[in-house]
Amino acid sequence: MIEEEQAVIYFRHDQYQEALDIYERILPEWYKASKRFDVSPLEEYRRAAICAANLGDWKKAAIFLEDGANKTKEIEKSERYICLNADAVFAYFKAGRILGCIKLLLRALQDFETLPQNNNDLKYFTLKKRLEHTIKWIWQVWCLGESGTSNLFEPYVGFCSDPTINEAILNLPDCPIGYSWLHLSRIEYRFGHETTVFQSALQTTDREQYPIMNYWFSFLETQYEFRNKTFDNLPQRIYQLAQVYSSMKKASAKW
Repeated sequence: MIEEEQAVIYFRHDQYQEALDIYERILPEWYKASKRFDVSPLEEYRRAAICAANLGDWKKAAIFLEDGANKTKEIEKSERYICLNADAVFAYFKAGRILGCIKLLLRALQDFETLPQNNNDLKYFTLKKRLEHTIKWIWQVWCLGESGTSNLFEPYVGFCSDPTINEAILNLPDCPIGYSWLHLSRIEYRFGHETTVFQSALQTTDREQYPIMNYWFSFLETQYEFRNKTFDNLPQRIYQLAQVYSSMKKASAKW
């Protein structure tokens, strides 16, 4: 406990290397004690990750966050481990590990959808908006243009798991979670490997309810047909895309 308190003092005075040295030494034992007393080690892993990120080691920060998420999940049943996983996603992206970023984002989205949906609940809606923001920021930076910039503010390390929340966030407009699935699917397409996220998105999103979302999913399906050279399916796919585009235009005209 004394060392942990010393680490917190170093942390609060921005002495990140000194704090990190302590966290790397005590966290394995801290977790054992946390499990024995049924107390989550989330804050300790989060602070260790912030130290590593501020020292420029984003890979180490990501490992701390993912490890902290797994250990938090073992001890408590809450949404907090999803917050840490979402933060690990951002850290992996900053470390240039796109595949790890995609896989962890898939897990975070899937886990988030297991939570009871309640947009009036401050913790639930805060996590939803922060997760949505993180995914959209990564999509904008990595998938749009050559500048590698976004019109959104860059999340900070520990953004999704930040315990500081404000009720004003409840005034933000809700956005269907399907758009987060769409952005992640487009990140996966840009990476050019698997279609795991895309297949999950097609199964879980209510795309038919949202014409614009439906159009972009249909457009992505057509892009995959071209990429995979499955040209036999293209005439039907393009015809479907035209129908979806027409529906989107009609819906837009009503707005």
